[in-house]
Amino acid sequence: MASSTMLKVIIASCLIAYTVAIECYVCETSESDTTSCIDPYDSPSSHVVDCGDVAGCSKNVSFGKILGVNYKSVNRTCGVLHDNSFCDWSDTYRFTIPERDITNGRFWGCSCTTNLCNGAPTTATSITSKTLITLAVGYLVHFTR
Repeated sequence: MASSTMLKVIIASCLIAYTVAIECYVCETSESDTTSCIDPYDSPSSHVVDCGDVAGCSKNVSFGKILGVNYKSVNRTCGVLHDNSFCDWSDTYRFTIPERDITNGRFWGCSCTTNLCNGAPTTATSITSKTLITLAVGYLVHFTR
């Protein structure tokens, strides 16, 4: 009987944690500010935004050459924008747009689901609360017999 109550408490706490608003870093490079959003990122509190009921955070990085000049652009934002097929730096999408004189272009984008997870140089995907619920139920079923 006690294990049944414990199971209910664990499931309820995971569900509550799953519905809590997430915080993300929100910033982007621009012509007037080319350094505060680029890695290494110093995670200023002025970039922290409560994203409400959005499911996660994202980070996009693009770099290459425009008219022969190196550029790098970083965007950190609320929302799950990617299916995470490009989370590893080795998976960067390469592109060239000759008519715009963009060469050696690369794009990297990744999404994550924990607070302030888009502040790292590479954004790792995290275990969701649903997975934690499954693990907790499996553990309790297996070890409380």
